[in-house]
Amino acid sequence: MEDERKTKEELMEELIDLRRRNEKLEADIKELRQAEEKLRESEEKFIALFEGAAEGILVADLKSRKFLYANPAICKMLGYTEMELKGMAMADIHPKDSLKHVISEFEAQARGEKILTKNIPCLRKDGTVIYADVKGNKVLIGGIECNVGFFTDVTEQRRMDEELRDSEQRLKESEHRYRILVENLPQKIFLKNKDSVYISCNENYARDLKIKPDKIAGKTDYDFYPKELADKYRADDKRIMASGKIEDIEEKYIQDGQEAWVHTVKTPVKDENGNIVSILGIFWDITESRQAAEKLKVSLEEKEVLLKEIHHRVKNNMQIISSLLRLQAANIKDEKIHEVFNEVHGRIRSMSLLYEMLYQSKDLARVDFAEYIKRLASHLISMHRAKMTAPSLRLGVSDVHLDIKRAIPCGLIITELISNSLKHAFPNGKKGEIVVEMHPNKEEKYKLVVSDNGVGFPEGLDFRQTKSLGMRLVVDLVNQLNGKIELRREKGTEFRIEF
Repeated sequence: MEDERKTKEELMEELIDLRRRNEKLEADIKELRQAEEKLRESEEKFIALFEGAAEGILVADLKSRKFLYANPAICKMLGYTEMELKGMAMADIHPKDSLKHVISEFEAQARGEKILTKNIPCLRKDGTVIYADVKGNKVLIGGIECNVGFFTDVTEQRRMDEELRDSEQRLKESEHRYRILVENLPQKIFLKNKDSVYISCNENYARDLKIKPDKIAGKTDYDFYPKELADKYRADDKRIMASGKIEDIEEKYIQDGQEAWVHTVKTPVKDENGNIVSILGIFWDITESRQAAEKLKVSLEEKEVLLKEIHHRVKNNMQIISSLLRLQAANIKDEKIHEVFNEVHGRIRSMSLLYEMLYQSKDLARVDFAEYIKRLASHLISMHRAKMTAPSLRLGVSDVHLDIKRAIPCGLIITELISNSLKHAFPNGKKGEIVVEMHPNKEEKYKLVVSDNGVGFPEGLDFRQTKSLGMRLVVDLVNQLNGKIELRREKGTEFRIEF
């Protein structure tokens, strides 16, 4: 009985031990399941991160250098599918001339010597080259030593950096050329801020001030010039700053202790917002040219007085000749000869009037031709009225000024044509009108029209071939002016001249 009880007790203990082991096994299974669940969640997170990473990720076998894994970002970056990349190696995605460098960099990353390699060239499927910054880490995957590379496309950034470097280089070259240009200009150049404090200047100006160009910053005109002159310069600066307009100024300047004259151009400088922030000045010595101009002015005044005196004497001599002709004509009984004397008198009077107007004019080079025609035509009409009823006169002349070279032949043409109308257009005291018009045209030439509403120029008579001295003189004078003359007979007689 006693042995039987022991056996039962032993069985009970074994049963209890079995239950304990069973409970432990269940706990171990539960823990294993939890670990598996965590592993699964971790794998899912890894896959999500791997697949969704913005950076391109490539996993390469360090021994064979073949790719084992590729995420979508690297596929898009290089233009390959995942399956295509898994069958490729480093040599397939890097240019041959850079492959040695790339492998060296990746091996250094695997050894832990480097973490980041910049500007790695990569070949896309379409043959174009892009550049990437690559971070690499050595990991053990399934017993295989691998390099996990994180690729960031920097192609656009590289292009922008290159453009920036090019731009900076061009700017440096431009600044260098500008500096060479500024330093070699004979003009003196300075830059002041809005408070008239010097910022910089060129060597030429600094030499005058007996200062180095790099020492002028912070100085003002009061450091270099007498107070009165410095006050004047500052007032000019303030006025230009306020108006925002460029000014050309002739002003005094002290150079080597001597007073000189300079021509200064001051320009307000604006920032990108349009605010005036400084003033640029460029000036050069005009003392000699100013002195020469003063001498020339005096000389011109002397010559003007002399020229006026010449015009006056010419006019007086012509008046004397005119008076002699008039006295001589008074003793001539032959009507034709008397008429010839009157015509000559009229021609001399037209030239005499011209010199009289030049003598009275402020401009000795040009004649107010509108006033000249008015006085000339009125004189010719008044001379005709002394003998018989004269036609009326109508003038239409623009503001025309001619030099003496053209004024004399033009005046003689008008004299001949008006005289011709007075002699032939209105026989037996017939009433009528003479019109004189003169205007500039669009081709910078002049159009002169002398017309009358009289009996008209005889049909069949060529005015260029007539024996009349007056008409031959008109044709010759038009040729002298390099002009053209045209006769119209529709309403009386009309001569159109362009020169």
